[in-house]
Amino acid sequence: MNSPVQTLLGSVSFFNNIGISVGWNGTIIKSSDSGSSWTLQNSNTIEFLNDCDMVSVDIGFAVGFSGSILKTTNGGNDWVIKNSGTSQNLSSIKMQNELTGVSVGENIILKTTDGGNTWFQKQVVTNVVSKKNNDVNNFELFQNYPNPFNPTTKIKYKLPEINFVTIKVYDILGNEITTLVNDEKPADNYEVEFSATGGGINLTSGIYLYQIKAGNYSETKKMILLK
Repeated sequence: MNSPVQTLLGSVSFFNNIGISVGWNGTIIKSSDSGSSWTLQNSNTIEFLNDCDMVSVDIGFAVGFSGSILKTTNGGNDWVIKNSGTSQNLSSIKMQNELTGVSVGENIILKTTDGGNTWFQKQVVTNVVSKKNNDVNNFELFQNYPNPFNPTTKIKYKLPEINFVTIKVYDILGNEITTLVNDEKPADNYEVEFSATGGGINLTSGIYLYQIKAGNYSETKKMILLK
């Protein structure tokens, strides 16, 4: 079925026939007929939303960049921004029921027991995180450095196996700016440089996104250009 928006959508969740999908620039779309048709909703944010979870036909959540947590209590028609207590990017959310759930992100785990009104940070087991970061069997996209940057920054990534890799840069609206990598590469650690000027590019200060795709692996991170 056709989407009412021309932008990247990153996640979808259904409860019975009610579904929501979230993505770039705070995009939330809703279906009331099991995905046959979709309508654009007002999310009250421009942050990139990574994941969503419909708990019932009325209650649902969405999470994303800068610690964004949103909640609906009327089936996705209206969304309220909740205080997550963090500015870390949140990549996933899973609710056990209408009151209890967990959201995870960059070295952070949040838990709620009151329907998302308050979120508590839970301890991240550091030895497990360290093992993951050093495990050659994991794909990984690292935060660019320096960040903020002007006008160049470096992006590192890791491939555990040979794969066709693309890395693209987007503006906050989801418009593609450039492709940094588009090639098959063997397992190794890599680094690519991005410049905000030159080669037909002349970006203004602001938030930009870079995304890697390699096989079934995909990850997006935020970087800041500060002139």
